[in-house]
Formats: sequence, structure tokens, C-alpha cells
Amino acid sequence: MIKNIIIPILLASTLILCSNFPVTAQNNSGGGIKTRITHQEKVEKGKKSVSIDAEEKYDLRGNTIEEIEYKDGKIDKHMIYEYDSENNRTKETELDASGKPKKIGEYKYEKGLKKEKNIYDANKNLLSKKTYTYTYHDK
Repeated sequence: MIKNIIIPILLASTLILCSNFPVTAQNNSGGGIKTRITHQEKVEKGKKSVSIDAEEKYDLRGNTIEEIEYKDGKIDKHMIYEYDSENNRTKETELDASGKPKKIGEYKYEKGLKKEKNIYDANKNLLSKKTYTYTYHDK
């Protein structure tokens, strides 16, 4: 009798517990990766040269938290990302070559759906605003 009650409770508890852990595409394929560096090899006039092409850093949940792209050995594009507890990207900051904020994007969500993206300059002046609306299929 007790066995018949405990098994469904354990099963339900396991399902509830597992459903509380968000999964991202990077988390599925990343498998706990902390950093990924991409190297580019060029051959010119018979000489090989290897340089870093890009670097990505991830948090423990598999979200990309930093991206750096290089051109001719120098930083070409540098982005920092922040996420909420639901793994929604809430902020992205584009940095200049010296590491100072250049543009800041902030996202707003409603019921798990992206509703708005605001882009600001380094002084927090609004540059653009993008809104998202959704339509649903009838059942």
C-alpha cells in the first residue's frame, strides 16, 4: 500500500524538480564549456600564421556571457551579455576597443516572451526601441 503511494510521489517530485532547470541550446551542446577560442590559420607566400579569430565565454547555465571578435590581432567587436533567472537575455553591452560601453541593449519580457528591446548610447540616451507582438493559432 505504501509502495503504491510513494512511487507516484517520487515520480511527480522528479518531474517537478527537473522542470525547474532551464535548458539552453548552448547548454545542450556546450556540456559545461567555460570558454571557446577560435583560431584562424593563414598561409601567405608559403608562411603560416595563426591568430585568435574569436573568443566566447559562458556561464554555468551555458549562456554566452561574452563575445570578442578579432581583426588583424586587435579587438573588432566586444559584447557582454546578462540574463535573468529564466535564461532570458536582459542586457547586452557593446564595448569599444578600450573596454568602455558604446551601446547598451535592454530587453523586457512578459510571460516569458520578449516584448521590447531598447538601445541606448553610453550616456543612457535612447537610440531606438523595438517592440514584439505575437499572434497565436486557433485550436
